[in-house]
Formats: sequence, C-alpha cells, structure tokens
Amino acid sequence: MWACVLLSACLMPAFVSRASGNNIIRPSTSLGPVNQTTCKVDRDCGNQEYCEQASQKAPVCTACRTERRRCQGIGMCCQGLHCINGQCKKSRKEEPNNPNRRKSRPKHKRKEKKKGQEMAKCVRSEDCGEGLCCRRYLKGNKCQRIGTEGEACSLHSHSKRLRAVEYCHCAQGLSCHAQDQSTKGNGICRPTSPFT
Repeated sequence: MWACVLLSACLMPAFVSRASGNNIIRPSTSLGPVNQTTCKVDRDCGNQEYCEQASQKAPVCTACRTERRRCQGIGMCCQGLHCINGQCKKSRKEEPNNPNRRKSRPKHKRKEKKKGQEMAKCVRSEDCGEGLCCRRYLKGNKCQRIGTEGEACSLHSHSKRLRAVEYCHCAQGLSCHAQDQSTKGNGICRPTSPFT
C-alpha cells in the first residue's frame, strides 16, 4: 500500500509537467524571428496594421488593436474604433442603434429665471430680486428684505445652532448692533459709526 503511494508521489510531478508543457509562458524571442515590416507612417503598413514607434527599436508595422484593448493614440485601433480614455472603443456616432443605450435628452435653452419677490422660496441670494437676500425662515429659505435703518438683522454668531428665523444683513452704510438679551442673536440696523 505504502509503495503505491510513494510511487504515485514520485511520478505525479513528471506527468503534470509533461501535460502542461504547452502552457508555459516563453519570451517572444524563443518563438523564432518574426518578419516585421519597417515603416515611417501608418500608410506604409497594411490594412489592419499601424506603424508602432517603439522608443528603442526601429518603427515596425504592428496589428491594430481590437475593441477594449489598451491604446495610446490615433491609429492604434482597428477601423471603426477610436482610442477613448486609453481604450479602443466604438464611437457613439458609428454605434448601431442599441436599444439599451440611454437616449440623450433634447437640449433646451435655459430660460432667464425671474428673481424671487419678498417671501418667495429660494436656495441662494442670487435667486432673490434686488434689495432682497435668501435667509432661513421657519422650515425653509425665503427671500427677505435687506435691513434698512431701524429694522431687524441677524448678528454674526459662532454658534452652530440653527435659528428658526434669520434676517438679512443691513444695507450699505448701516451695521447690525446688538439689542437687549430678549432677542438673542438679533440686532437692529443702525448707521455705521466712523470710529468702529
């Protein structure tokens, strides 16, 4: 019994190496000389070839790259393919009608948006009309008036807490001055003092 196991252990590696002998990767030089045509430009090569300009060797005609093969420029890919992002691919224009391909939406010219009026919904101040800014108002953002003298304004706060209602900054020439503690975080627009 042990003799059979030892004999099979000794003969198995030799059998496996002979069976897989055709799968050994060898360098291309061991295959023998390959007849390659020298070239200067792609026109010097055949129909399905391009002129490969290797850095250390003389330029030679090489078979073109098929779809999904790596490429580095125009001419390397076979006819009907283009080098896109380093890969030979069919161009969208030449691609047959593919039902799975997403259809592009028709391009519409952007309409000039009307600027929001006071208390209109907004995302940013540019969405609001002249003399208005976009600020938080209860559960959303609304266009509000930029503060004039005597109107409420929001003081700049380092707190990360969101306020239910925020007011716009003051108009030019005015600044937001703190009120008493009853309206925490809010102030009143007053003329800017030349000494501050």
